Amino acid sequence: MEKSPFHESEDSCLFLLSGEKPLFVRKRAEVLDRIGFRHFPKDVAFITNNSENYGYLDHPQTIDKPLVVKSNDRIRVTGWAIRPDHQQQPTLVLLSLADKKSFFANACVTLDSPDVAKALRSNQYSRVRWAVDFSAKNLPIAQTEIKAWVYNPVDNQFVRLRGGARIKVEDEE
Repeated sequence: MEKSPFHESEDSCLFLLSGEKPLFVRKRAEVLDRIGFRHFPKDVAFITNNSENYGYLDHPQTIDKPLVVKSNDRIRVTGWAIRPDHQQQPTLVLLSLADKKSFFANACVTLDSPDVAKALRSNQYSRVRWAVDFSAKNLPIAQTEIKAWVYNPVDNQFVRLRGGARIKVEDEE
C-alpha cells in the first residue's frame, strides 16, 4: 500500500478494487488495519536464488539489450508461475523494479499453459501463465530491470521467478 509512481495511475491494482482513486482504498485499508481486521505478514524474506524453479518472466526477452520504449508506450510482461511440489498454485505474480522490495504491478495466474504442463509433465500446470500490461510513463526515465515474484505462504517469503526484463524508458520528445 506504500506510495509509488503508480499510486494514482489507472494501471494501479487499487483502481480495480475501488473503481475510484487509489487514495480511497488506502484510507479504508488504514481503518481496517487499526481495528485489526486484517493481518499482513511481517518481515517477509525476498529469495532471489532458489534451487527450485517457481517460474519465469519470459517476455520481453532482453538478454542482449534492453527493450527501448517511449514514456507514453504500454509494456506487456508475461511469464508463468508455479509452486513446485504443492497442490495449491500461485494466483498472483507481483512485479518490482531493480532491487526495490516493493511492487508496482501484479498479474493473475490464470492463462492457459499447455507448454508448461507438457514440459513439467503435469496437468496441474495447465493454467499457470500470466500477463500484465502497464504504461511506461510510471517507470523511471532510465534503464531498469523488472523482476517477477510469487509469495510462498508456507515459508513466508517472496520467491523471484527466473528471468527478468531490462527496460529503457526514453522521454517523449
